[in-house]
Amino acid sequence: MDWNRTHLLNPQWTAHARFHDAMTIALGTGLGALALRALLQAEPDVEQAALLTALFWGSQGAAYAFPGTDGAAADVPELAGRLGISPRAEMVSSAGMLAVIGVGYLLARQQRSS
Repeated sequence: MDWNRTHLLNPQWTAHARFHDAMTIALGTGLGALALRALLQAEPDVEQAALLTALFWGSQGAAYAFPGTDGAAADVPELAGRLGISPRAEMVSSAGMLAVIGVGYLLARQQRSS
């Protein structure tokens, strides 16, 4: 979602702002790859996979706590309004993904104990 005109390719962003966005893209990719690796082992490490993915999504939700931050809808309100995107879409998606991770972890743990 960040590799577009509102983020990484935004001509109004400074090189350093793009650096941090690229870092986020690389970090998310790395965490996801490590989570997949944990799940694809002979004995899957569901806890590690859940923690790695929760770290990414939790960080996205926590970013709202920093001064001067806001979601993508703040940069393109006309597009957000036309698409019906929440002003806090990133917080909503973070909460949803954390819930999915939590349910998946609990189900996997329950299955292991059976």
